[in-house]
Parts: sequence; structure tokens; C-alpha cells
Amino acid sequence: MDHRETTVPLERAGDTGTCPECGRHVAADDRYCGSCGAGLIDERPVLCAECGNALSRDDSFCRSCGMPVAPSMSSAPTVATPIVPDDEVGPDVEPDSDPSAASDDVDRSIARGRTRRRRTRWIVGGAVVAILLAAGAVAAWALLRGPDLEPFDDALRSALQLASEVQVQTDDVDGPSELDAFATEVRSAQAEAEELERVPPELDSEEHVRALERVMEAHAAYLAELERLATLPSSDAVRSEYRRASELADALNEEFERAAKLREPEAAFDVVAMSPTSLTGALDQLAAYRKEILAERARIARANRRRARTLDDLRAEAASLDGIVARYSDARSDLALWIDQVDRRGATFDEAYDVLAQHGDLRSQLRDELAALTVSEPFAADQAALLGVMDTAINALGDAERGIAEYQYDYRYLYYDETPGWRAFEDATDAITDDYSAALAAYETHKDETFERLSERRPLPALPD
Repeated sequence: MDHRETTVPLERAGDTGTCPECGRHVAADDRYCGSCGAGLIDERPVLCAECGNALSRDDSFCRSCGMPVAPSMSSAPTVATPIVPDDEVGPDVEPDSDPSAASDDVDRSIARGRTRRRRTRWIVGGAVVAILLAAGAVAAWALLRGPDLEPFDDALRSALQLASEVQVQTDDVDGPSELDAFATEVRSAQAEAEELERVPPELDSEEHVRALERVMEAHAAYLAELERLATLPSSDAVRSEYRRASELADALNEEFERAAKLREPEAAFDVVAMSPTSLTGALDQLAAYRKEILAERARIARANRRRARTLDDLRAEAASLDGIVARYSDARSDLALWIDQVDRRGATFDEAYDVLAQHGDLRSQLRDELAALTVSEPFAADQAALLGVMDTAINALGDAERGIAEYQYDYRYLYYDETPGWRAFEDATDAITDDYSAALAAYETHKDETFERLSERRPLPALPD
């Protein structure tokens, strides 16, 4: 192998080395050997211990890898130390046991350890400095950048979009018939507003957080007032109720504008001009419409009450008329029963005269009672028909009395029913039965129809919600 030489840097004055010419010990600050006069300064370049790049003696850091250079490597002279060739040191050759050579090896080891420790301190110190510089740069960037307003912009735009949709719906309300649908849309907008995040969690500016909170609170108050107006009862549908909606609309506009001004530069937000003007007009129409409905309800209610009173009066009239009719029917039944008895067992002339006279008086009494009744139009025709039947019946009883007299005094008639008077009575009785049945049927029909009609109540029109 070739003989090579290396340079060993001396850490401080007083450290020893070996003269490359004569091998004598020299001091670190000796420029020439005291024994042979050989020069001790090695002019060869110092190499970087990390990457091997050549260094100038003024360098503090390696120009290639940035590794700090130990001061002794950049400024102290180096002393050449001969290296024994490999082929001159056999496996059985013991190294030189000169005490001075061992001391030199120890000194060189100490010097190399100190160099490594100094290099480590440089690396650690540089890393700490780099970390501190990076942290300072991040902090400075954050301070200069300001808060991240993208979440603020998104939240504000969402609120503006919702307000714009509500305003469009308000403008579309043209009359009371659309208020129900409008109230439904307002409730839907309320639900959508509740789903919006009141404060984005990533928003770190308290000023912007408070601005968003004020916008959302004003929005909720305005929506609640719109729903209340759209569902007002008729008694409260007055213009004074609309003032609150206008005030809340103005408050919402102000909060939007305040929030928009927090942008640097100010964001170009088109703030919705909230106004309940259209809704107010619709509610005015609703108030007028409700007044008309209330008046109509009052008219119908009065008519229903009149119908109820008329029904009560007609029921009372019908009850009186029914009483007379019932007594007349009973009288007819009693007379028919007496005639049947006369046919079976006979009767004296006095009895016949008395019975016929009593029936005649009773029919005259019932006829007078019926005529005295004041009945309404539905029953007037029925009253007249029954009076005609009773008049015919009274005349027929007169014929019956005449027939009994003919039977009593005229011996030509063997049976009372053969007399002209009695035959006239029987003929009249058959006609009276038919007429009476027809009059009763017509009366019952009129009564049922009238009572059913008057019992119905016209429903009241409902007020709009």
C-alpha cells in the first residue's frame, strides 16, 4: 500500500504532535521543528467532517451541507503525522510502546471528542433557532392575516338567502285566500332558520360571532311576527298590529348591514330590503273580508233564530189544530158506534134525537174552535178544508134528525134508514169520510214538510284562518 499522510488539528497551545521529518515531539504553536527545522504547517485544505467538501480557513459552516465547522478546523494550523504503511505492520508486530506516543494518541482522542461535542451543540442550537424562527413566522402570519372569515361569509349568505325567500313569499301574498299557504311557508322558513348554525364552530372572532348571533335573533323575531300576523283572528285584524312587523324588518336590515361592514374590505352583500307592505295589504283585505263574513254570519244567525221562533209558533198552532182534529175524529167514531148499536138492538126516538142533537152540538163547537184558531200560511188551507168537512157533517146530522122524525111520524117507512132524511145523511157521511181523510193527509204532509224545513239551520260561514 502507498504511504499516506493525514492532518490532525491541534485544539489548543501546549498539545503535542510529531514532526513529519524527524519524528520528534513538537508543540501545537510551533511553526518549525526545533530539531530538523522542517515546516510544521500543512497547507493542504481542511475537509468537512460530514460530507468531505474542501473548506477555507475563514468558513464557519460547510458550503455544501451547512454543517458547522469547529473553530480549530478553520483557523489552527495542522501538523503532519506520518502513517505507518499497512504492509510494514504485520499481525505479529506490536505497536510502538513509547510512552510519549501513547500520550499523543490520548490527546488526539480528547481533541476529536471535544470536536464532536462542539459539533453536536452547534446542530442542536441551530435546530432550536430554526424552530423558534418558524414559530415566529407562523405567529406573525396569523396576526397579519387576521381571522378566517369564510365561515362568517357562508353563514351570513345563508341567512340573507333565507330572508330573500321569505320576502318573495311576502310580496306574493295578494289576498286573504293566500294567507293560509303563506303561514305554512313562514313556519317552514322558521324550521330552516333553526337548522342554520347560529355560530360556525370554526369562527374565531368574537366580534363576528356576536354579529351572526344578532342577525339570527332578528331573523327569528321577524319570522315569528309574520306567522302571527298571518294567523290573526278577525277581532285583532287591525292596522295597529302591523307596526311591529315593520319595526322587526328594519331591525333585521340593520343587523345585516352591521354584519356586512365587518368585512375588510367590506363584502359586497346585497342586503334584502325587508318590508311587510304586501302582507299588510293582504291583511287589510282580510280584515275587510272578515267584516263582511261577520256581518253575513250575523244575518244568518238572525234568520236561524227567526226560523226557530217560527217553528215554535207553528208547533203550537199544530198542537191546537191536532187537538180539535183528534176530538172530531173521536166524535165520528162514537157516532158510528152508536149507529151500529141501533142496528143491532134498536133505540127509542128520544134516545135517537138526544144522540143526534149532542153530536150536532159537538161538531158545531169543534167547528167554532177551529175557525177561531189563527194559523200561519202553511196550515191555512188545511184549516179551511177541515172547516168545510165539519160544516158538511153538521148539515148531515140535521138530515139524520129529519130522517128519525120521518120514521116516527110517517108509517110508510118500516125502517128509519129508508127515510129520505136518513139516506141523505148516509150519502153525506160517505163523502165526509173521503174529504176528511184527504184533508187530514194533506195537513199531516204540510206539517211534516214545514217542520223539517224550519228545523234546518243555515250554517254560518267560517272565518278565514
